[in-house]
Amino acid sequence: MKFRIFYTKHEHRLHDESYYIVHFRVIDKWAERYQNFLANTLRVVANKVEDCDIILKAVSDAEKGFEPGSILDANEVELFIYKDRVQFDIYSFEDWIDNPDAIFSLEELKIAVTEWKRFLKMPESLDSIVEFEFL
Repeated sequence: MKFRIFYTKHEHRLHDESYYIVHFRVIDKWAERYQNFLANTLRVVANKVEDCDIILKAVSDAEKGFEPGSILDANEVELFIYKDRVQFDIYSFEDWIDNPDAIFSLEELKIAVTEWKRFLKMPESLDSIVEFEFL
């Protein structure tokens, strides 16, 4: 499973302004669940480096046998971390609550959050790109 995080630059037509939009994309063809439940939701629950640190600490605690439970609740998305898995619940859609497609391994979340955190530390630039994959 391959991922790419990058910016695109957009020009505002009515105002003399430009802005960057961040994209967190799954590159592999049949990866809809990773796009919907991991890439898209990480941008919501971890939009700052500090949020990434909270998630990584909770994953570390879970790997040590503790069960943090619900650790982040933001914009209709809640992240649950258990000893053996993570679960994203998206309350905007009833069928995306307790959905088995929204369950990932601790390792997958740790890799995704670590790379997302690395991207958040980069400048807003077309040259800021992070690529990573799960094996």
